[in-house]
Amino acid sequence: MSLKKEIVGELSSSPVEFVSLSHLVCALGYDRKRILGVMTELAKAGAVTVVAKYQRKTQRGGIATEFVYRSKAGIERLLQTKTRPRSARARMWRAIRALAKVGPFTRQDLASIAETSMVSARQYTKELRRLGFLREVTRGRWMLEKDPGPETPRVPSRKKRGKQKTNREDPHLG
Repeated sequence: MSLKKEIVGELSSSPVEFVSLSHLVCALGYDRKRILGVMTELAKAGAVTVVAKYQRKTQRGGIATEFVYRSKAGIERLLQTKTRPRSARARMWRAIRALAKVGPFTRQDLASIAETSMVSARQYTKELRRLGFLREVTRGRWMLEKDPGPETPRVPSRKKRGKQKTNREDPHLG
């Protein structure tokens, strides 16, 4: 678990309204400097407010700056990841890999599962066949020939490809 998640978890589960930097260091067991860095990020993001800052003596006789924080309501929302919607090609590649486990599939199957148009499915299957990832087993039925993994294969665009119809540069084809 990341340090930020642990801190947010500690802040949201704390029964008291205010939490000191020293409390977080003791509760989580991380270096004071690392926790201070994350707390500074959270303060800049508006998730916590610094309500007090003062100097105190340390056990070794030095002086440390102590911070007291107050977490704002809804701090748990910081733990929610923001995911970008997958591109049509990424959805189609994921669908192709899933359909390959079942057997041959049609472009219609691909378009409906990936929630994309038939035109996109036709173009993408042509490109993947040209690159050697797919093969047409019977008219209109496709099989995955090479499975490089979950990473979507890079298909060069028509503009970049130009007249080079044999361009097979792909990180998966090493």
